[in-house]
Parts: sequence; C-alpha cells; structure tokens
Amino acid sequence: MTAASDILNADMATIGRWLRGGLGWWLAELQALVPAGLRRPTASRRPRLQLDGAARLLGTAPTPGNRPAVLLPAATALTRRVMLPEMPNDALWRTLAAETGRLLPLAPEAVLVARRIVARDRAAGLIEVEVAALPVALGSAVAGECARLGLQPARVGLAGSDGEELPGFDFLPALRERGLLPPGSRQPLLFWAITAFLFLLNIAVLVWRDEARVEAMQALVDGQRPAVVLTQRLQRRIIRFDALAAAASARRSREPLALLGRVATALPEGAYLLRFDLEGDALRLSGYKPSGANIVAALRADPGLAEVRALRSDGQAERPGAQPFDVSARVLPGRAP
Repeated sequence: MTAASDILNADMATIGRWLRGGLGWWLAELQALVPAGLRRPTASRRPRLQLDGAARLLGTAPTPGNRPAVLLPAATALTRRVMLPEMPNDALWRTLAAETGRLLPLAPEAVLVARRIVARDRAAGLIEVEVAALPVALGSAVAGECARLGLQPARVGLAGSDGEELPGFDFLPALRERGLLPPGSRQPLLFWAITAFLFLLNIAVLVWRDEARVEAMQALVDGQRPAVVLTQRLQRRIIRFDALAAAASARRSREPLALLGRVATALPEGAYLLRFDLEGDALRLSGYKPSGANIVAALRADPGLAEVRALRSDGQAERPGAQPFDVSARVLPGRAP
C-alpha cells in the first residue's frame, strides 16, 4: 500500500506511472463489462498476417472480417536512430516529421515513416528515437494484399528474424495519410465516447441523488423545527418550575410548624416535647422519652438535621417510666421533609 508520504514526495514521472496504471485498470474493468463477442482483441491475442519482402502472404491468412497485425520483414525498412532533447510526444513527432528528409537518404514523398521511442535518459534530458522508412511502393503492395484477402489491418509493423514483432512501429497512419488504406473506423471512438458519457452521467446521478437526500433531510429538519423549539421551551419551563418548587419546599421545611411536624415524626414512640426552640438554623428540643429510647439516633436519621447531640439536662425531674432529654441540632437549608 502506498503511504501518504510517498504520494506527497513522488515526482511527476512516478505520478504519471501511477495514473497510467490506474487508467489501465479502469479500461480493463470496462472491457470486462463488454460481451466477449464485441471485445476488441489485445495485441497478444490479435491474429497476424505475415508478408514477405514483396508483400506476399506467408502461411495462412486470418479469416475475413478480422483486423490482424500485418507484419513485414524488418529488412524491408530503412531504420536510423537519433538522440533528441526530452520533449512531449506531440512536439517530438512534429520535430521528427520536419527532420525526415535530413535523417533519411530518401525523398519524404517516396517513403512511409514510422517512429518509436527506444530509451529515455532523464538525467541527461535526452530521448533516443528510432525512425523506420518503408517505400511507398511496398506500402501500396501491402494495401493491395489486404484488399485481396478482405482484411482491414489493425496495424502494419515489422517482424524480426525470429518472426516476433518489433514493438512500437506502425505504418498504418502513414498508409491512411497517403490514401493507400481507407480511414479508420470511428466505432471504437464512438464506443469510448459513449462509455465516458455514461460514466460522467453515473457520477452526475450520484451527485444529484446525494443532493436530493441532503435537501430531503434539510426539509425534514425544517419541518421538525417548530416542534423542537416548543419542546425546548417546555423543558426550560419545567426546569424553572422544578427550581421554584424545590425552593418553596425548602422554605416550607424551615418553617416552625413544618419542622415541628418532622421532629414529632422522627421521635421514638412514647416520647413527647416540652420545649421547641428555633433561632435561625439552631434547634433545641427537650422533653421526655421512654426508658432506653435513643433520641439522638432517631433525630440523626432525619436528613434535614445535622450536628445532633445531647445536652446536659438540668432542672428536669425524672418521671416514672420516662427519662428527660435535651438535644440540639442544626437545620440544613434546602432539605425538604
């Protein structure tokens, strides 16, 4: 997997190689979608039409209707290699077309020219190109042989002594330019134009559907906005009412009568008060309780009271079956009963 740092640090040649690889993968995926009968054969699977030095058929000809690669012996062409400065391919081919008369010892109108790139020296900024020239008469013979066999060539190239094609050479454009072969079919161009149009249409449909979903979601949000505003308003009111209720409850819990009721509920059974003093948050209670009853523990169980402790009881006489008690406590603020 290519890391992000490799992408950021890549040079233009590396990026170009990645783009060519991605384009090749995309074209292969598109070709896989085309029915097998309609696919254009690749270079390795395309039938070959072998011709001799006089453009006569060698071996068996492909069946009519195919588009074979027509191959001539390499000895029939005059080749020459030349070093040129690095430049874009379009400018390179224009330069070679203008220099054909100087590079080859033949008149430009008497030859059909094909060119191929042999090597590139990026460090030196040079490119090595091989130029091949084929006599026009031989090209005319090639066109006549293809017409006799009822074949339309996909390319016209050169074959080495081993019969293998020399990659890069193609005299077909020159043959068509001279009018020796009919112009190429526009069907592949039309096919790729339709493919590109459908690809762009697919992207446009995806974008439109995405925008439609966003608009539908926005419409739903806008439609729910009044309900959301009303809900938020009700929530704020409930919070405010709860705060008011809590404050009122806290105030009621500190009122003497409410506090007296809480204390009376917290006292053990049989205990009663003789004194109930409330000054601020200081509370003092005294009275009688049954023997063994724990007044302090009972009052500490009330969460609204703190610092509950027993005081020394002076001046309270004991009664039969009852003991005097005297306790103090602090009333906590905001604690409802």
